[in-house]
Amino acid sequence: MSIAKFSIQQPVLVNLFMVLVIMAGLFAFNSISKEEFPEISLNAVSITTTYRGVAPEEIEPFSGEALSLTAFAEAAGGAASDVELDRLEGRGTILFHFPLPP
Repeated sequence: MSIAKFSIQQPVLVNLFMVLVIMAGLFAFNSISKEEFPEISLNAVSITTTYRGVAPEEIEPFSGEALSLTAFAEAAGGAASDVELDRLEGRGTILFHFPLPP
């Protein structure tokens, strides 16, 4: 017996099942935890670049990019209080920390 044929023969049972599924969905939606205002950090900027197949030692020009980006950040009005460089195999990351205004 197919689902369509069963639905035509038993419409009350199918509608009851549909109502139960909708009620269970509404109950689950209301019980899911939500963060209305999640805590975010506005004082950090991360720039990640990918170099496939490159060893960490070979990502040396990446530190030069960090210096030029630090100068750019200072020219844009925010003096970076801390700059972190992270070089892994095939990936380089620069993390700028800016002080929050008082």
